[in-house]
Amino acid sequence: MSFLETGQRIAGEGSEVDRLKKVFCFLAILFIPWMAASPLRAFETEFREGPVTIEADSIAYAGPLQVEVTVRAGRIESIRVTRHEEKQFYSALTDTPAQIIRKQSVKGVDAVTGATMTSEAIINATAKALAGGMRQKAK
Repeated sequence: MSFLETGQRIAGEGSEVDRLKKVFCFLAILFIPWMAASPLRAFETEFREGPVTIEADSIAYAGPLQVEVTVRAGRIESIRVTRHEEKQFYSALTDTPAQIIRKQSVKGVDAVTGATMTSEAIINATAKALAGGMRQKAK
């Protein structure tokens, strides 16, 4: 079964929005581990002089979501959701960043029940911020 056939099978029946949500979650599950290939090691060697703060965004359930990630001496020091349009399940906005900081990784972070897309958006944006910070330093 091809990658496209697998995605179509997962999307299945339902409204267009439901199918898009299912495909988004399927793609997020595939790409988060790839995006999260431990960018903190580069921060540890490259950013010893002080904290680095990077912003990145992703698409959550209700719309765009933006995070601000601060890294110091190779450790994620803080993650703050700076912009979102979510109307419920606000606990995902604090619980997901707390898990990432505790694990020092975007791998193995559990989504908040009822707010899977919001949690995944925070994880994706954090991974993008970490990867973007590495690219900034490389320039």
